[in-house]
Amino acid sequence: MYFADCHTHSKYSYDEIPDVPSSQIEALCESAIKAGMDEIAVTDHYDVNAVLESGVKADPAAAGKDINAAKEKYAGRLQVSFGIEIGQAEEYPDHIRDLLSSVSFDYVLGSLHSLPGKSDLGYYDYTDMSREEIEDLFEETLGYLMQICDFSGINAIAHCTFMHRFVKAAGKDIDFGKHYSSIGELFRKMIRTGKSLEVNTSGLTICRGLTFPSHELVRYYRELGGEMVTCGSDTHGTGGYGVGNGIKSTYAFLQEAGFRYITVFHEGRPVMKKLD
Repeated sequence: MYFADCHTHSKYSYDEIPDVPSSQIEALCESAIKAGMDEIAVTDHYDVNAVLESGVKADPAAAGKDINAAKEKYAGRLQVSFGIEIGQAEEYPDHIRDLLSSVSFDYVLGSLHSLPGKSDLGYYDYTDMSREEIEDLFEETLGYLMQICDFSGINAIAHCTFMHRFVKAAGKDIDFGKHYSSIGELFRKMIRTGKSLEVNTSGLTICRGLTFPSHELVRYYRELGGEMVTCGSDTHGTGGYGVGNGIKSTYAFLQEAGFRYITVFHEGRPVMKKLD
């Protein structure tokens, strides 16, 4: 079976320390090989609102230079893909289209970490929010994810239930049953626009066996006809959740749920790898 961790972060992400050995791209590659991965995609953060409004540093060109060097170094041992995780693309669509047309990425993740003019979804005090407020906020995130699907250069939607991680940490939950109509609309648009669903495995470590989205919602995506699915640990450096964390067990779940392939992206094009 072909194992790929399609969501990892290196020293080029704003939430990494550049000089720490574990955040170097070669360290990620070595860790991937030890974890039994056949492929790794390095997908450093590019939260466009933070870059343009707050001066957060992001240098895709420099990251690409190092990643392309790693491609050559590890050829024959590990497929290394040049990726990026673009957050809040819908806020500055022209800027993102210019970025995607000027840099040749293998793989582009689209994500939502915050709503326009508001703080990161991880910074909310969910303990002080009512159930209704939490449900309304989640519904709002689904609307913005729908907009992100409009970008032709984005290959997959990352952790589409991102805020669930923090709601769970506050001892609460999201009633997904209340949102099936909107979630179904999002999944159908992903299928229609050729976006892969990312199953983010970070929660297997931090949320007692939970993926983002949950197994329940991944099954729903499959029931709606979804076939393109990717997996990513969302590791930051070789510490944290760890390269390859939860990938193999998630593949087993995907097989059981009726998926026949895992999707990776090379030079912006989907490549289907059999789950067998």
